[in-house]
Parts: sequence; structure tokens; C-alpha cells
Amino acid sequence: MNALPANAPPSTIPPAPAPGEADSAFIKTEKALLELRTREFGLTPRARQLLILIDGRRDDRALAQFMNPQELLAYLSLLEKEGFIRRAHAQEIPGLSARKQQICEHLTQSVGILAQPMNQRILQAQDHAELAELVPAVLSIVEITHGANAAMDFERTLGAAAHG
Repeated sequence: MNALPANAPPSTIPPAPAPGEADSAFIKTEKALLELRTREFGLTPRARQLLILIDGRRDDRALAQFMNPQELLAYLSLLEKEGFIRRAHAQEIPGLSARKQQICEHLTQSVGILAQPMNQRILQAQDHAELAELVPAVLSIVEITHGANAAMDFERTLGAAAHG
């Protein structure tokens, strides 16, 4: 995998979107999650950094806060072409990415690094039903690490956050 260097010649940098063209949010693919776990594909540190920032909510403009626009477009193009990310579609389920992020954040706060494998499964959920199927396992992790009361508190926190 040859990730583009920061000083890539201009001919390799895709053109900026036309004025008025909608910004795109991107979603990590299974290949991206594998790369983040194992570094199997050998992304450069800069490409990997961008991959970490991609969360399904940040669009091109939000990501441009972290690197210059030409470099950003080059890396987004590369990551998409190589199958690490895909564009979020307008018809995707509203709130799914935010809910997945919320559960991952709460789980990480609760159990620390032990949350990592489950967080990866949560991020792979394709819809709310698939995400809901993971909640019992999430609660079990909290219960095993911190007890039944902590699991009940965790569940209440998630429920309140979903409705508030």
C-alpha cells in the first residue's frame, strides 16, 4: 500500500469539489478497522491519522481542520480508492453513527482499553437493530469489570442519552 506523501506532486492531487457541491462524510470499512487493529496494510502515519479521524460524522470541511485541503483530498481519495473508507449515503439511517459513537465513548470511559474489541464490533453495525443486538454483550463487559450496579447505571446512561 503506497500512501501518498505530504509532498505529492500536484498531478496526483484530485481537484477540489466544485462550488456548491455537497461535502461528504466518510465511513470506515472493515478493511479500515483491520488496519487500525493490525497495521496490516502499512498506511503512512498521516494516512492512518486521517483514518482515525473519520467517524461518519465529520465531513470534508470538518476534516480540513486537521490538514491542508489539498493534502486532505489526496488522502481521502487514496483511502476511498483503496477501500478503507466509503462515502456516507444520504439514505443512511439517521443517528446511527452518533449512537454508535455514544456507546463506544461510554464503554471506553467505563472499562478503558478493554472496550476496544467491542467498540470495533459496534462501529461495524449496519443499522440500529444490529447495534441493539450488541448491547447485552456491552452490558456484560461492564458487569464483569465493575459489577451489576455499574451495568445498570451504564444502561440507564445510554437510555437517557438516547432520549435526551
